[in-house]
This record gives sequence, structure tokens and C-alpha cells, in this order.
Amino acid sequence: MHAANLSLSETIDDFNSKFTLKFMKLLAKFLSSSTLCFSIITLLLLGSEVIINKAEISVVQSREKTLNSIEKVICLQVALAHQIEALKDYLFLAQNTVDMKRYQRAKLEFTTCLQNLEYLMPEVEEISVIQRRHQNIIRLANSLESTSYSVPETQQDIRSLNSFSKDIQLYLKSLAETTEYRDDVARKKAQQLKQISRLAKYVIIVSIFLVFILRFKLIFIPVINSIQELKEGTNKIGKGELNHRLNVKTNDEIGELAAGFNQMTIQLAESRQKLGDKLQELTLVNHNLNTEIENRNRAEAELQKSLGLIQSEKMSSLSQMVAGIAHEINNPVNFIHGNLTHAETYSQELLNLINLYQQHYPNPVPEIEDELEAIELDFLVEDFSKLLTSMRMGTERIIEIVTSLRTFSRLDEADIKKVDIHQGLDGTLLILQHRLKTQNNRPAIRVIKDYGKLPLISCYSGQLNQVFLNILTNAIDALEEQNRTRTLEEIHAYPSQIRIQTFTNTDTTLATIKISDNGCGIPPNVLEKLFNPFFTTKPVGKGTGLGLAIAYQIIKDRHHGKINCYSEAGKGAEFVIEIPVQQTH
Repeated sequence: MHAANLSLSETIDDFNSKFTLKFMKLLAKFLSSSTLCFSIITLLLLGSEVIINKAEISVVQSREKTLNSIEKVICLQVALAHQIEALKDYLFLAQNTVDMKRYQRAKLEFTTCLQNLEYLMPEVEEISVIQRRHQNIIRLANSLESTSYSVPETQQDIRSLNSFSKDIQLYLKSLAETTEYRDDVARKKAQQLKQISRLAKYVIIVSIFLVFILRFKLIFIPVINSIQELKEGTNKIGKGELNHRLNVKTNDEIGELAAGFNQMTIQLAESRQKLGDKLQELTLVNHNLNTEIENRNRAEAELQKSLGLIQSEKMSSLSQMVAGIAHEINNPVNFIHGNLTHAETYSQELLNLINLYQQHYPNPVPEIEDELEAIELDFLVEDFSKLLTSMRMGTERIIEIVTSLRTFSRLDEADIKKVDIHQGLDGTLLILQHRLKTQNNRPAIRVIKDYGKLPLISCYSGQLNQVFLNILTNAIDALEEQNRTRTLEEIHAYPSQIRIQTFTNTDTTLATIKISDNGCGIPPNVLEKLFNPFFTTKPVGKGTGLGLAIAYQIIKDRHHGKINCYSEAGKGAEFVIEIPVQQTH
């Protein structure tokens, strides 16, 4: 049934992908035609905007010209007033030259403003009339500067000045009115252009909106109705109504899609029937597989249990053999070691006796002198004490090894007993000393002991020593494998080392033993299978794949603790063992 649902889901997904493709085609048609319409409308909008902008620029320029003209008219009025005032002062104040200079400056300003105004308004006739009237004032000023006048003549000149000034003022006023009229016309024109621009934008926006609505109604409303029909049909098919058929008669992509949908439902009905038949077969196969998996799991559990028993029996036999060998070695060694004290005493007494003979009989017979030279008595006396010292050191070393073997085997401690973990670690290191010491191709492997203050630990000491042996052996193997790829200089620069650290937690209920090395590390794909039975990366004949699996079982099952390995390739490995200080059952 799951396979049938999966097939149905895949078929519906295929239909949805086809529907999406068809819908995208319709959408593409709608968007392309709409884009064309929008492009035309946008071009019209841009064209009208350009025309209106040009007109607005023209109006702005016209207004600027008009304002400049008004400014020049005001300038002419001011300059004219200054000329008339300067000339009158000249006539009334005894023809003072300062007044004439004031006149000249005002005349220059008037002339300049008039020229600028003529440039701005070349078509205005009043400017030429003003120029002629101003020439009359200039001629009058020139005659005043070269002739001395009587009072009647002065009055006549003042009347002339007033007359010329009034004429010019009248024309300037007319010019001001003309420019103001033009400015008003330009301002109204600008307002009209803004209203036209705003109206054009509104018209174009409304047109776009109407075109969009019209196209949506002509294209998408039929599509939406067809989509609704497709949706209802899909829901019914999803519920298992494979006899449902879509009633879509359009001649577009949606109609083609509906026809494909109806064909799909027919194929789905046939596939569902076939899947139903297959489902029964798969159910039977699945039941058989589950039964086989359960049988294999039971067999694996029994195998692991048997392996544990075999390993325990193997270690028990090994412990018995080691204990027997240690016992057999211990007796003669103790005999030798105990008699060395008497041997040292007897030898010292004999040497003292020889010294007395040499003191009292300094001239022995020739035969004794020959024998003394033959045996080199002086060398013998000196070396004999060294020989006894060497024998004592050798017997003490053998006693230490025997003690370590007995500690490691713990034959007399098969049950849980409180022991010193450090003693077990030191015994294990002593057993592995032949692998740690200097070899032909490498220096000795350095062992760093960072022992904390541990209480006596309640444990199966023999089994725990086996865990230490397995982990330390793997560490030495990893370091030797790394050294095979390094030169002697590289080994001396980065020497191989093993670090053993012990400590307890804050409430001293949990003891932690960390054993780390600076070897080549363990890859992640190997690390996740490290404690699996029969898993090994060593060559055939050099590893069974049981050492760490048994260590895991001893720590977790026998001591209710934890063992984990943390490693990165090229950065060494660290095994962390955590066991309770007190075992509870």
C-alpha cells in the first residue's frame, strides 16, 4: 500500500510539473502581449512627457527673459533719476564738477541697461524712442558743461530736463507694463502645461489599468475556471477516486493538460491494481526478512556472549600461566636474592682474612706469589664487590617484574576488590617496557604520567588491567606506524609520546583515566566503528578486532562506566575511561 501511495504521489507530482509548465506558457503569452501594450503606452507617456518638458523649458526661459527685462527697466528708471538729479544739482550748485561726474556714471549705467534691454526685447519700438529722448538729454548735458548760463536760461534747461525725463518715464512705464503682461502670459501658460501633463498621466494610467483588466478577463478568467476544475480533480484523485474524469473542453494548453490528466488517471488505476498484487508479495518477503534479521541478531548476541566467555577463559588461562611462571621464577630468585647478603658477608670476611695474611706475612713462599699473580688478586678484590652489587640489582629487577606479572594477572582477585589503579597502570607499562624502550630505528617512546590523587577503586582489577593493556598496545602500534613514514630527524624533532592522566570529579564518585598519544590519529569513518566486534584496520594476522570491543564490554557492562575515543586525523587519539569509585549491584 505504501508503494501504491508512493507511485500515486509520483504521478501527481509529474502532473503538477506538467501543469506548472503549461501555466507558465499561458503566463508567458499573457506577459508578452501585456508587455507589448505596456511598452506602447509607456512610449506614449514618455513622448508626451518629453513634449511637455520641452514646453515647460520654453516657458521657463520665457519667464526668465521677462524677469530680466523687468529688472533692466527698473535699472533704467533708477539711472534716469540719477542723471536728472545730477544735472539739476549741477545747474543749482554753480556748476560743480562732482555733479557732472555723478551724471556721467548714471549715464553709463543707463546706456548699459538700455543695450541689455534691447538685446532681450529687440522687437519693442519704445526702446528706440527712449534712445532718441536720451540723446536729447546728453546733448543738453554737453551744452551745460561748456557754457555758463543765466538764471532764466537755467530755468529753461530745467524745464527741458523735466520734459525729457517725463517722456522717457512714460515709455519706461509702457515697457514695464508690456513685460509684466508677458510674464503673466508665461505664468498662465506654465500652469496650463502642468494641468495638461497631469491630465495626460492620469489618462495613460487609467488606460494601463483598463488594458490589464481587459486582458485578465479575456485570458485568465477561463484559465482560472479550468484550474479550479483541475484542482478539484486532483483532490479527488488524491483521495483515491481514480474513476473521476475532468470536464474541460477548451482548445488551449489547459485543455491539453486536462486530456493528459484523464489519461494519467487511467494509467494510475492500472498501476494501482498491479501495486496491490505486488504489495502482498512484498509483505510476505518483509515478514521473512524480519524473521531472518531477528535470528541473526540472536545469533550475533550469542556469538558476542561466547566471544566474551572465550576471551574471559583465555585471559583466565593466561593469568594462571603468568601466575605460575611468576611463582616458579619468584622462588629461586628469592633464594638467590636472600643469599646475596650472606655471600657479601662471607666474601668480606675472606677479604679481611687475606688482608691480615698480607700484613703479617708480607713475603709468602714463591708458589703463593705465582698464584696471586695468576689470579690478579687486586683486580679480583675490586671487581668482586661490583659483581655482587650487579647480582643484587638483577634480582631486584626480576622481583619487580614478577610483582608486576602477579599484579597484572590478579589471579587472587577475581571478584570486585578495592585496588590502586596507578599500580595496575604501572604494571601494564612494565610488561610493555620492551616495546617502549629504544629500538634500532627510533628512540624510546616517552610515557608521561600525570597521576592525580585517586582513592582505592572498587573494580575487577584483572579485567581493568586488560583494558589498559589493549589501549596502550594500540597506542604503541599507532606511534610505530607513524614512525615508519618519518625520518630519524623528524622523530627527534617531534618525539613519540603517550600521556596517562587520572583524576576524580568534584565529589570523588567517578574516576577518570585518559590515555592519549601523538600518533597519526583515527579517521572519522574508522572512529565510528572503533568498538564494533571484529572491526580492525590492521593487516591479516596482526589483529582480531576484539581488543577494543572487549574493553568496551568490560568498562560498560562489568563496571557500569563509559569509554570514548576522541581523535582527529594527524592529531593523535585520546581514550577516556570513566568508572564509578564504588561499584553498586
